[in-house]
Amino acid sequence: MIRVIGGQNCQRLSAYWQHQRQRQDSALIFSINSDDRIPLEAERLLGERTYRFSNILVVGDLAGLELEHWRVRDFLIELLANHAFWKHATLFWFDGDLMTSKGIENSLIKFEGVIELHKKITDTKQSIPLPSCQLFSELCEILSCIPGHTLNGKNEVESICFNSPRIYPRSLLNSVNVQKRKKINNILQQMNGLKKLDFSFTENLTLPLVNGARYLNLRGCENACLKNLTACRDLFFLNITACKLSHLPQGLEELSKLEVLIAAKNRIGSLDSFELPASLIRLSLYRNNLKDLKLNFDHFDKLISLNLGANPLKRLRTPGGQSTIDISLRKVNYLALVLETENHEFLRFSFT
Repeated sequence: MIRVIGGQNCQRLSAYWQHQRQRQDSALIFSINSDDRIPLEAERLLGERTYRFSNILVVGDLAGLELEHWRVRDFLIELLANHAFWKHATLFWFDGDLMTSKGIENSLIKFEGVIELHKKITDTKQSIPLPSCQLFSELCEILSCIPGHTLNGKNEVESICFNSPRIYPRSLLNSVNVQKRKKINNILQQMNGLKKLDFSFTENLTLPLVNGARYLNLRGCENACLKNLTACRDLFFLNITACKLSHLPQGLEELSKLEVLIAAKNRIGSLDSFELPASLIRLSLYRNNLKDLKLNFDHFDKLISLNLGANPLKRLRTPGGQSTIDISLRKVNYLALVLETENHEFLRFSFT
């Protein structure tokens, strides 16, 4: 039996699998969603008590991912490998892009064997003691538990992740009513030691006023209220990927310490250089709706990495600039692209 959850590549893989195995091996075939999560139907099948698949075939695009998203993809691989180990199944991972360009036979990703990977997972698990911080205890009481947090040397909470540790990432805040969310925000605003906050995949988030935060992950936070974002003056890293944004949040240019901005997989159709802080070192606008873009590199005098891949770009203008910048244009139709640049020797374009 073969169950397919996905599009054209999954159907091709199914036909290939049936031909190679002569229909002898059962298989669950699915593709990873654009937000790097497993489809709900696949998660349901994986969790059934009467599990009936001896093979798990995953199709995912590993190339072009932002570095921070590799952690999510690695998390999926580890969790699926752990699952396959206990279900006595075999796990295969195929790169969707390679499948199209080089064929199914050359698209299988090589990673550690399931048994070795499972052993590594179980050997490296550590229990982190809960802090004695009263405020954090209040949070735990509201949410039952918070799986991801770190402490500094003074035993104060420095980092909080509100994601549940499941194959399909969900925010713990999604099951909390409005009144409790307000209470949680009030608590977070009082926790002066917080440096890193992960609200990823939280629906209808109202960002709390956390002045000292340096790392903020808002990935997949659709319909978020970000009016307090400009108060995060110490922010170094910001991820607003897959938030269904049609434009960048107002006031980003005020974040003078921001060095990394990842705004991939949105719907941004226009952009002005001066909407962004001059402090940026790395900027990703991967998979948006940019067609005609002008970026003044004299404004971004520290920028060294720019990802414009998977945009319907027809015209790219980059006046100014005296430093080397790597510009990724992967999945951009370079034959239809008009480049208007100055100081060509400082720009390194990549289309792969």
